[in-house]
Amino acid sequence: EPYYFEYNGTGNYSIASTLENIDPMWNVYLEDKITGAMHNLRTSAYNFSHQATNRKDRFVLHIHALTTSVNEVSNDNGPIVAMQNGTLNVRFSGAAASRKLEVVDLSGKVLRTVVMENATAAEIDLSDFAQAVYLLRATGNGSVSVTKFVNVR
Repeated sequence: EPYYFEYNGTGNYSIASTLENIDPMWNVYLEDKITGAMHNLRTSAYNFSHQATNRKDRFVLHIHALTTSVNEVSNDNGPIVAMQNGTLNVRFSGAAASRKLEVVDLSGKVLRTVVMENATAAEIDLSDFAQAVYLLRATGNGSVSVTKFVNVR
């Protein structure tokens, strides 16, 4: 969902939320479309600089369910993933890079492979996949990250 911020002045601001009406089993990320940052609002407020000429729809709020059937592993270099209408949206922070993305089931079987060439984001069509827990294995820049997600329709 777009998150609007409109002000005719210039300055430094913060966006924070108490998240009291959002289940603690859901991830809440704020995407800044101007800087490309993806920020976890559960960990801290998002600080940003604003110019009067910035577009008002610069922010997108991403909310998606966590699962507890697989151990959580924290990886600050891993991607942010979100399901939307059968499509897995994958975004990496930082510079564009080449990566191999593999959608893996919980038995370890690779179900789909996508190669990103010098990019920070990708979309993977999973509309033909069952509703279940999957893993996204991202390989590139000498590292491997694994991110758990739920295919929900």
